[in-house]
Amino acid sequence: MEQLEARLPLSSVPWGAQDLDTGEFMLGDVAVSVVFFESTGSGINNTENWTESHRSEVKQRIEEAMQWWEDMLAQESSVHQLNFDIDYTYADNPVPIGMEPISQAATSFETWAGTFLDYVGADRTNEIDNDVRRFNNQQRIDHNANWAFTIFVINAENDSDGLFAPGSVRGAFSIAGGAFMAIPSERPASTIAHETSHQFWAMDEYAASGDYTDTRGYYNTQNTNAKDGNPNPGSIVTSLLGDSAALTTAYANHTSSPSSLASIGWQDSDGDGLFDVFDVPMEFSASSAYDPATNQLRIVGHGSIGVLPNMNSWGLQNSLTTNRISHVEYRVDGGDWQTGPVIDDYTADLDFTLQLPTGQHEVEVRLVDATGMIESSVLTASTSHIDSLDVHGFTGYVTYDSNSNGSYDPGETGLAGWQVVVTDAQGNPIVSQTIIEPDDYDQGHIFYDPIYGVRLSAFGGEIDPGLADVSSRNSSLSSTGSRGFYNYSGNSWSNLWSEQRQLRMDFATPVSRVSIDAIAQLDGDRGILELYDADDNLLGRYTTSVLAAGTSETMLVELDSAVASYAIARGHLNNTDDPHRQPLLVGLDNLQIGRPNTATTNALGAFTLPFDVIGDYRLKVAPGNGQQAFFADIAGTNVSLTPQAGTQRSSFSVSIAETSWHNPIVRADLNHDGLVDDSDINLVLSELQSPAFTAGSATSSRLLVATHSNGDPYLDVNGDGRFDKLDLLSVIDAKTLQDIDLSSLAGEPDFVYVFTPSGTSTSLGVSPITEAEPSSASLTTPTDVFSSDVATVSHLASTRSNEITWSPVALPTSGLAQIARVSTSRESKPVPREFLTSVAPTLAMGLQNAALFDAIASDQDEDESSADRSKRAADEFFADLADSALIEPNAL
Repeated sequence: MEQLEARLPLSSVPWGAQDLDTGEFMLGDVAVSVVFFESTGSGINNTENWTESHRSEVKQRIEEAMQWWEDMLAQESSVHQLNFDIDYTYADNPVPIGMEPISQAATSFETWAGTFLDYVGADRTNEIDNDVRRFNNQQRIDHNANWAFTIFVINAENDSDGLFAPGSVRGAFSIAGGAFMAIPSERPASTIAHETSHQFWAMDEYAASGDYTDTRGYYNTQNTNAKDGNPNPGSIVTSLLGDSAALTTAYANHTSSPSSLASIGWQDSDGDGLFDVFDVPMEFSASSAYDPATNQLRIVGHGSIGVLPNMNSWGLQNSLTTNRISHVEYRVDGGDWQTGPVIDDYTADLDFTLQLPTGQHEVEVRLVDATGMIESSVLTASTSHIDSLDVHGFTGYVTYDSNSNGSYDPGETGLAGWQVVVTDAQGNPIVSQTIIEPDDYDQGHIFYDPIYGVRLSAFGGEIDPGLADVSSRNSSLSSTGSRGFYNYSGNSWSNLWSEQRQLRMDFATPVSRVSIDAIAQLDGDRGILELYDADDNLLGRYTTSVLAAGTSETMLVELDSAVASYAIARGHLNNTDDPHRQPLLVGLDNLQIGRPNTATTNALGAFTLPFDVIGDYRLKVAPGNGQQAFFADIAGTNVSLTPQAGTQRSSFSVSIAETSWHNPIVRADLNHDGLVDDSDINLVLSELQSPAFTAGSATSSRLLVATHSNGDPYLDVNGDGRFDKLDLLSVIDAKTLQDIDLSSLAGEPDFVYVFTPSGTSTSLGVSPITEAEPSSASLTTPTDVFSSDVATVSHLASTRSNEITWSPVALPTSGLAQIARVSTSRESKPVPREFLTSVAPTLAMGLQNAALFDAIASDQDEDESSADRSKRAADEFFADLADSALIEPNAL
């Protein structure tokens, strides 16, 4: 499977396609641009003129040929779709040209094709076929299609033989792979159908055209029905790609050779009715949590459509798909599957809820593709646990033990961002990865011996015999330091890896995960990482995005189980059957083999930790962001992993440390009643004015050195170890957010979808190769989540001062961070305190960046620290805090 990442916005352009990928397999929607020329010269340069009747005849033949393919697919498959959208813009308005194309040899196509491109204002290069492909790509976008090609129709109505002049191809011909065909206007519909197959990489089979050993198409299909070189001529079947007689018969009988159909993508290896290019498992990871207060089950996760690696020895070899995830399905307690949220995209981030009846239930959730034949793995969700989709490894969850009973109860809060680590019995992290980082080795080190069972070698056409060794050397193409991987061949060291110099990694023990960084030498370079099993079957591929010179991208392939025997990394493009391919070059660095020993909890507090190393272990959890001191000690749990299964649903219920003055669950909930309200503000005000739990003056910060006991308020709202006026600002911040009602940003679903269950190439450089029709002679040969209140705040600020602007920003899971970001010019004057007081009731203040306080102090020493300025500005803002008569909570 190709590792899929979102690279293009939602459109009909296939996932993974570049602008030159305009015809990889004949499925889906195809935009066909028909172009007529009208000669404007004199004499022999103007012998043809389009008549309305001839124009109609040609259109009819084109439509018949396209319909032939649609009917052919309906005959071959009840699952797949094929539709041709024919654009007659430049047939109804022929392109003027100062020559008569039919009187010229076919080799003059660059002249009339170029005339068309200039006429429509297309970008031009020195590669005419790619220029047409780029035009086709724009047509594809404009017509909301998956593929596109152009038909140049050459008027031959008055020509003596209806063919191009001698000297090259006489009849119709194609530039294969989503480029164009050229058709003398007298050619029949069967010829147009034949040439259409070339637009999706079909190969000619008649004598003196294609050879038996040729390969092409998405599966790199062999041309086994070819006459030339065929070891068993008696096996040749009637085919649209055969000689003239075979073509005519095949067209009449709606048939073609199996190899010709496979080359255009129509191959069903397992006979399930789904062509191989779509018959790829989806990826799905998800977790669920049940809220007994509402009887709602929340599901969060991610899905991506499966993408088959492109094996084409021609073209760009980008792995593509036009298939999509259609929708979510679910069922309750083994009942009927029901339709959930509609997705209709290549990837999806899921976050939705299901409304359940009261009581205990088990809910199954899966994804379904657009064909209805590919279903993802199933998440089994219960109302008793926080569940995740099973993996070969460990799953579980970390929650806040709100009732202090030491175990999880449905409805308790999941804790996001916690680290989960696999350790031995003594608590030491298990080493589960082999990391080969060139910077960890001396300059010039040669990897003669395996490193923890991983052997490195170089192979390819540029590798001299006996010089397959790989070395660590100083490199301008590195991602993590100053060194990268090198090989010595051709009397020099090289850090450039391509189809001719590939890095191979052999594993003593099969693995499931490999990553390595690819670094571009030039703009446009791309890298590829592939994993293979012991029988040389390709298991997975990662192709980078188009890289800018000097930039890097981590290539990662991860399998469900440890079955990869070796991996190969290189620059993009791996064969040279197409003489126009330009192999790309990348540097390689930072090789990592094996799964990591850590995972991070998601928004529900759930974690999924795939693992390969069989044994008995312990799982330890710890909060992120230096929050450890705020929680009580957390015991690890024993887990085990066998070749068949691991431990699922490991539960960690954590509590706040008794000595903590900070509430790490809801930071502004000082009295720990689950709410942020005026009582929390009053607690801070009261403690600032009349200290009961802390020592110091009312206007000074004080270290929280006193011992916190259960029941004491959590006064350290911002968690800085002090109690001062900044804690008051923090609780006002949190209260304001709550009043504005941004609950959708406080760990709620991105969208809520509630259900009530029923109760049950050519060219990348040289002249393109044309493919001609057989001649008679060949017979013998989301949503805006901010409320209007925020807009009010923004408007208020903009009307008060043009020095300060407010803009909403996304909230962390806690929902207690800033929604207001302040920016100010360094020349701005101090903001009047009266202004700050006026906006305080509706302003959620961004305390982390202290930008507002920086604005207040901007006329002071610019070298003063942000923290000092924040303190001093807060002192100014609350200078009269000691006089309780002047401070009322509802005035803040």
